[in-house]
Amino acid sequence: MKFMNNSAQKKVKYTEEEYFALDEEGEKEGKRYEYHDGEIFLISDEIGVHFKYPNYRFSNHNTIVDKCVNMISNQSKAQIFDYVQSVFIEKETFFSPDIVAVYGNIQTMESQQETITNPTVIIEILSPETVNYDRGEKFQLYRKIPSLKEYVCISAMQVGIEKYTRKGDFQWLLQDFYSIDDSIVFESLGITLSIADVYQDIDFSKIE
Repeated sequence: MKFMNNSAQKKVKYTEEEYFALDEEGEKEGKRYEYHDGEIFLISDEIGVHFKYPNYRFSNHNTIVDKCVNMISNQSKAQIFDYVQSVFIEKETFFSPDIVAVYGNIQTMESQQETITNPTVIIEILSPETVNYDRGEKFQLYRKIPSLKEYVCISAMQVGIEKYTRKGDFQWLLQDFYSIDDSIVFESLGITLSIADVYQDIDFSKIE
């Protein structure tokens, strides 16, 4: 993940309109951006990740996304989106999760019909560069979404899934899954995914 601002002396503040314009252009080039507190972040940067972590297989990330989207779509009536769908968190904060599931009618911003405001489940695939952010500050912001029932972090570096389930206004239950023989239940979607299926054909052999 890279900051669009490079000045150490003064941060440039972007408007929401500038963010959406850049995001629309980036979509044509396969780039993804997020927006928080007036700053724009480049979050999809395969070349940069490979340069910093030469043994990381970026293809693992994409394969896991595709598998999860297919499995959820086959089992649930929820509407599934990957990569390009932005989610409204709060004023001046828009994220683009790896996978978004909406159970029921989709609600969007009036001014931005592509921006979802009522995600039921958000799934992020953890890479070496995003793992701490996805588990930390990003999850703190996701928790502000009233409709969000479950947040799932899936490692692309080893077998490992963390699922957070909302139990109340200020309570989230964490479940860890580290065995290929486990299954993960999505209560809000009424489905169960086999972890063996999630990681089928994933190669960890060159990851250090």
